[in-house]
Amino acid sequence: MLAVTQADLRSLATEVSLSLLVGAPDGPERDDPSARVRRLWMDPGPLLGGRDHVMVDAPLDTSLVRVGDGYLAMLEPGGGHVAAVLSEAAAVLRYPDGGRRVVRADGYDVRLEPSLLRQGEDAVRAFDAGTPPGLVVLADPRDEREVPQPEGHGRRDRARWWLRTRRPLLVRVAVLVGLAVVALGGTAVALVTNHSPGPFLALPLVYAFVQRVSGGDGAGSGRRRGRR
Repeated sequence: MLAVTQADLRSLATEVSLSLLVGAPDGPERDDPSARVRRLWMDPGPLLGGRDHVMVDAPLDTSLVRVGDGYLAMLEPGGGHVAAVLSEAAAVLRYPDGGRRVVRADGYDVRLEPSLLRQGEDAVRAFDAGTPPGLVVLADPRDEREVPQPEGHGRRDRARWWLRTRRPLLVRVAVLVGLAVVALGGTAVALVTNHSPGPFLALPLVYAFVQRVSGGDGAGSGRRRGRR
């Protein structure tokens, strides 16, 4: 059975520390066998300006990739982000398939995958234009299975999303159209039978008035709640 020495543990802790998954204690604590390993938290990086590129799967995927002058960031739907300033980066890996990977000085990375973006080639061209040549490292070709691909949301999924988000409006339009049809039919019957078509013509107007009043009350109540 092989014996594990303190030097072995220290060497392993150093290797793990360099991977940035966890960090070995620094300074005098390194010689303390009871010192605990602590987790390191990622710095998201600065949030700077640039052009935002939407995903192929948008609007189902609302993530954005921001490309600026010497800057790359992934903007997450929840408001978080991870960014890299190229002047502070360690390297930029350039894949033949168009993918780009910025390795920050702390070991974390930010990736640009044109296959996931609607205008991926434009994003890559803009990014390459602002990349210092000295940072570029030509990476080996990736297997097709290693190149990220959209999740495959097709037209049917987008149609379902559109119907789900517009359902209240579609219901109101359908009701209004139905009332208009009833009003026109009733008006025709009234004219043939020499009756006044007024009540039938008023149906769409009454419905529109009710919708306007109810919407105004809801907005007003919301404003009153906000002031409290």
